[in-house]
Amino acid sequence: KVLVSAVGPYTLLGETIFQACVQQGTHYVDVTGEVDWVGGMKQRYQEDARRSGSTLCSFSGYDCVPCDIMLYLTRKKLSACDGGSAVITSLENVCYTPNGVFPRGTIRTTISKLPELSTFISGLVRYAGSDGRFHWRTAIALIRWLLPKWSPEFGAFTIPNYMGLCNIPVVYGSHNTYLKC
Repeated sequence: KVLVSAVGPYTLLGETIFQACVQQGTHYVDVTGEVDWVGGMKQRYQEDARRSGSTLCSFSGYDCVPCDIMLYLTRKKLSACDGGSAVITSLENVCYTPNGVFPRGTIRTTISKLPELSTFISGLVRYAGSDGRFHWRTAIALIRWLLPKWSPEFGAFTIPNYMGLCNIPVVYGSHNTYLKC
């Protein structure tokens, strides 16, 4: 009934199982952070998945879930306090990575994306939605994400968490109707 995929890198290894789930009407969940790959799969298989009754749920791991949930709960709390008129214009998620360890799958994915870097970056920007305002907003957020920031909590400059590269377009794509442009 449900298949959970942790195959990565999905760009190289994920489409066959994704397609099989769509064809069989099997629900599909993965832990990818490969925004460009998910965008391509959605474009290729969304209509077939609707016909077969398959639910396709990507970004169900550490990559995106904490930020998505944080924004959802923030919006919900603000709506309860002010009747829904508050607008979120910025959200920051800080995480601490002990010893600065990168997951092996993330390293493999990063290396596989290098030859097509410009296509990959444009896929990130386009994922946020069809409205051009969100393309610009996502592009600006990605540029700002690249810059080191001062953290009063740690008393030092911090570097961006590597997952921000996928978190930004995914969160914009999930919540774009609620974010002010």
